[in-house]
Amino acid sequence: MRICAIWGVLLAAFFCTASRADIGLSLDSSCSCDDSYASLALEDPAYLAPYGTISVPFDPDPTSLTATLPPPHADGDSTEGLSLDSAATVAASGLTVSYDSATGVLSIAGAASAATYETILRGIVYSNSATVPDTTPRVVTVVIDNGATSDSQTSTIYLSAIAPPTGSDELYEMLEDDTAGAPSFSFPFTWSTPPGPCGIQLVNVPAEGRLILHSNPFTDMIDGDNAPDEFDLRFVPELDGNGIPYTTFTFKVRDKLHQLSTATYTYTINVTNVNDFPYVPDNVQVITNAGPQSITGVVVTGPANEAGQTLTIDSLTYNNSSLFDVPPTIDSSGTLHFTPAVDQMGFSEVTIYFHDDGGTENGGSDTNGIVFLIEVMTFPFKTGDILIADRGPYRSTGTILAMTANGTTPETYSQHILTTELKDPYGIALDFDGNILITDYQTGRGPMGGGLFKLDRYSLALTPVSRGFNFVVPFGLAVDDFDGTIYVADSDANAFQGGIYQIDPDNGAQTEIATGFHWLRGITTFAGFVFATDLGADTPGSEKLWAIDPTGFDPPDPLDISQECKHPDGIAVDPIFGTFVIAEALEKKLVGISLGGCGCQDVLSTGLPSGSSNPADSLFNLPTHVIVDIDFDSFTSTYYVTDAPIDAPSSSRRLLRVNPEDGATEVLSSGGFFEQPRGLTLVPPNPNYPAFAP
Repeated sequence: MRICAIWGVLLAAFFCTASRADIGLSLDSSCSCDDSYASLALEDPAYLAPYGTISVPFDPDPTSLTATLPPPHADGDSTEGLSLDSAATVAASGLTVSYDSATGVLSIAGAASAATYETILRGIVYSNSATVPDTTPRVVTVVIDNGATSDSQTSTIYLSAIAPPTGSDELYEMLEDDTAGAPSFSFPFTWSTPPGPCGIQLVNVPAEGRLILHSNPFTDMIDGDNAPDEFDLRFVPELDGNGIPYTTFTFKVRDKLHQLSTATYTYTINVTNVNDFPYVPDNVQVITNAGPQSITGVVVTGPANEAGQTLTIDSLTYNNSSLFDVPPTIDSSGTLHFTPAVDQMGFSEVTIYFHDDGGTENGGSDTNGIVFLIEVMTFPFKTGDILIADRGPYRSTGTILAMTANGTTPETYSQHILTTELKDPYGIALDFDGNILITDYQTGRGPMGGGLFKLDRYSLALTPVSRGFNFVVPFGLAVDDFDGTIYVADSDANAFQGGIYQIDPDNGAQTEIATGFHWLRGITTFAGFVFATDLGADTPGSEKLWAIDPTGFDPPDPLDISQECKHPDGIAVDPIFGTFVIAEALEKKLVGISLGGCGCQDVLSTGLPSGSSNPADSLFNLPTHVIVDIDFDSFTSTYYVTDAPIDAPSSSRRLLRVNPEDGATEVLSSGGFFEQPRGLTLVPPNPNYPAFAP
């Protein structure tokens, strides 16, 4: 809003035509004020009489001054008023100053010199912060009085609304796979001076890719004191996304009075294609004695938009030639051909160098070299499969199962038996060679005690790794993600004190790293430490989570988790949410314990399906083990839980999936071969293959 004070002509004769003691007031009719704007918080206010004068030919000096603003004194979404600037406030420090917002009267009272009152007069300001003001002129009446005579004068304030800001449609061009984000966008503004630019308001977000503001997703409004081209607003396209245009988003601009532009503007983003080099997505797995193989899609030329490119294999070598009756070759479509040798199992490293015809324009790449594996196996469990140790009917026959996704919607998993040679398997994990490790506390019981066993990745042959000695009831099992160290938690070792052992995979030697527990169950590793759940003594309130330093430098450190846990069993780590995830069997829930060691405990899930708040709908009966699947591309996590009370109906023996965002739970597999599914582990991508060729 713009305000200009135009001072009226002196109504009373200023020249001495009345008594020589008459006081005189001039508000100056020259209108020499600077244009200003109504919002005192944002801009300079309007001065009523910046060049006003007061004359007192003879004593006495002035004793009061009033300035009256006509009603109303509220203007739309704001209040207008009169006040003194800093210089006038100082001059009036010895006087009585008041402003009555109801009557609009600014009053200064007390005897002072004409010079003092003149300073006060020149510092009277009018303010109005309305975005769209009432434009009726305000006629302000000023009265000066010295107790003997008085004089009055008027000043007229004219107001006009500040026009909304305007912007313009814009275009930004960038290259495919600019994962760091495009440089900050520029949003050209046109605005009424001096409110200036303040921000933008999104109307529609991009249909593809995402806007990022200060490293966080941006979906709403930027508001601040800087011009929009100074904001760190960036755009990141989807991986391999490109197109002319690729996407758009629409917006309105804002000024400092929070006015939005009337029009909506469009930002168009063009993403130019950049050729991706050809690659091998994953290793190849086939069943023993599978016969001649022709497997498509082993080599791809890039994302879907590059599917029409031509592939050329420059060289191909492999080792372990005894694995093949017909050696591997790859044709120009990326199809792998070979025939495995009869009754052979194992793997071969295949090294290929290849290129496509997509070119290198705009920094693209068309050449690559990869080492991948051809694995010939009894059962080809692969990345994303879930392996489960099922105890089977009590003291009967345990089962190791591979769970494979069916590719259905909703998603379901099929059960595949890998072995039934164990009696009471409980914990399960993969070693660094991809072999399956299992703890079993019934197989070989008696003088030999329980044990740790290995199921060969290729032949599924079962062999003992470590048995007897310290082992009595080996439950928990963990393999350190960083160095492959194997840890076993035994509940009854050391005369029922329990113990945690580091196992040598070559000779089965058991090195005790901690003892003095009560009833250990689950175990995991994180940041170089071992963490184990303990049921505690028979008295409530003794449930603990132990932190163990495997070097022995620090003693085991217990954390009381009895607030939420009465029977803490399986444990996993979710680094995305910064929490330990514990399967609480008796209370039928998943509990989160802060990784920070503060003891903060939260219920992560009670097993309710999505959309349900009825406790009776819970899918948890006896959740005993949990694993966490991390997607580092999307920075999200997913929990998988085994659940089955002893002697439960078949339909209650389940593999469940839990969304940690809201705790929503769904069934992936039930019944079938499940009897007492307990330990579970996820088959991860091979960290070494495929890899860039040397």
